[in-house]
Amino acid sequence: MSYNKAGVYPPNPVTTRGRACKISSDGKGEKLVYVNEKAVVIRDIRNLAQSITYTQHLTPPTIARLSPSGYYCASADASGTVRVWDVAGSDQILKLESKSLLGGRANDLAWDSESKRLVVVGEGRESFGKAILVDGGTSCGEISGHSKAINAVTLRPKRPFRAVTCGDDGNIVLLNGVPYKFSKIIKSHSSFINDVQYAPSGDVFASVGADGKVFLYEGAEGDIKGELSAGASSSSLYGLAFSPDSASLATSSASSIIQLYDPSTLSATTSFNLSFSSSSDPSSQQLGLTYLTPQTLASVSLSGALHILDTREPDRRTSLLGPTRGITATGFVTGETEGTFWAGGFDGGVKRLEENTWKDVVGVGHGGQLVGFANGVDGVWSAGWDDSVREVKQGEYSSNTLPTGAQPTSIASLSAKDLVAVSTGQAVDVLVSGKKVASRSFEGERVLSVDLADGLLAVGTEANKVYVFEFSKEAPEKLSSANPTTTFTDNRNPVYVVSFNPEGTLLAAGESGGKIQVYDITGRKIKISGRWGSHTGRITSLRWTTDGKHCASSSLDTNVFVWSVERPLRSIKIPNAHAGGATGVEWVNPSRLASAGSDATVRFWDIVFH
Repeated sequence: MSYNKAGVYPPNPVTTRGRACKISSDGKGEKLVYVNEKAVVIRDIRNLAQSITYTQHLTPPTIARLSPSGYYCASADASGTVRVWDVAGSDQILKLESKSLLGGRANDLAWDSESKRLVVVGEGRESFGKAILVDGGTSCGEISGHSKAINAVTLRPKRPFRAVTCGDDGNIVLLNGVPYKFSKIIKSHSSFINDVQYAPSGDVFASVGADGKVFLYEGAEGDIKGELSAGASSSSLYGLAFSPDSASLATSSASSIIQLYDPSTLSATTSFNLSFSSSSDPSSQQLGLTYLTPQTLASVSLSGALHILDTREPDRRTSLLGPTRGITATGFVTGETEGTFWAGGFDGGVKRLEENTWKDVVGVGHGGQLVGFANGVDGVWSAGWDDSVREVKQGEYSSNTLPTGAQPTSIASLSAKDLVAVSTGQAVDVLVSGKKVASRSFEGERVLSVDLADGLLAVGTEANKVYVFEFSKEAPEKLSSANPTTTFTDNRNPVYVVSFNPEGTLLAAGESGGKIQVYDITGRKIKISGRWGSHTGRITSLRWTTDGKHCASSSLDTNVFVWSVERPLRSIKIPNAHAGGATGVEWVNPSRLASAGSDATVRFWDIVFH
């Protein structure tokens, strides 16, 4: 057996209120570059599955930019470490690593026009900025002139070379180069300066700040050319970008306005209001932007949503969605075409992947971490740490919300009967058509997992036990007082996942220690013991193929496995599938597996069975 990569569905940016979120493009209008908590993302705008993620930073990445040549990406993280890696091939070969270059959080970095030098700035302990050569990492100048953290840097793309930085001290510093050295301080803003950018022509550069002002400067000497008119925005400005032809300048603001300017006249032109509902909704604040083509640009909201805007049609916009936080629950519903993949995060957010596109679930959802999804007759049920089970129909939360007696740990269903089982603390609740009909108590034992098959209920507990109950589908309420028909005690650790094969004849039980036991339900005995034991972390998900011959598993050890029932010693290992831990697997079709993890990314794998 073997596997091949079949697609990557990356997360959206993670944002912080009051801090600029820097995004950039590849210069061709095809890809967006940004960071999430665990990954650097190069997002393919036309074909989401062709995106690239990079997860080799040991601390959260904070900034990433492609080189002008297009062959490399430079990324930096919260420790100030800088990594330059290859994007032309699929192996992401590391070209340069400068560990703790700043000794603190990196806020921005910039390539020179020759793709030979990098300037990295941020919140270092000894220095707020460093200039290095990409070949070898040696110094190529001194970044000085600031007394507080530097927020942004930009390099002049033509000779004579210049570097411009801005920071929390309200200063703009012009540096001559190369090697880069201090030239002068420019005083124009009255508060923090959030961004500074050179025009692609190199003739001018601009700055924006918390004072809501935009200034334009001469490119070589830094003389102030003037202040641009306020336009529709009157609040803090977080980002700015020049169009590729240098003919237009755009800014993003806390008032949800994207404002366009004509640099030649210092006047405002077109504006985009991206407020979702009301001016008091902070989630629509625009924290960063970049041009894709001379006519289109992309911006990022505080919510993490990306927006594609057309300057020729202000009313035309496209939102690019995706998970922003780690995925903790997954589900899959077979559709007329490819079906729908469901993903829920520890922040309570739910997204659905349909036809190569992430979509939102409309309405008031969970207020806490998602623990699982279960298919209903005409919808999907979700369980979360807000102690509730909620129903989703046609992409919207319905009014059918059921409180649980305690924090849910797992959820399962028999969709044909609209029967749902939810494990909650020391009990299992049974729902039929959205109404609670039974509750089986397990006093003294914490219930961790449940699953349903035709007339069967399996329960895994913290006491290392697996209980199997038989029940009539016409009278599930009798489960409240039912005794288990079989009790398995072969597990050595708490059982966090139980999963029946499609026929209900086998039951896989995944432990906190990474072992998976397979039980023969008909014979009431263990079938596979110890042979599915390659994981080294807690099992988070188990999913069987439709023929019941193979089972996929995910684990907090970051790996995904595909196991064989007929040949228990043969397996497929997908190593390091998800940084921070793999949290879910789903079979999209008989030979394609989807996995998700703490990196908020969904990956598709084509599995070859020999």
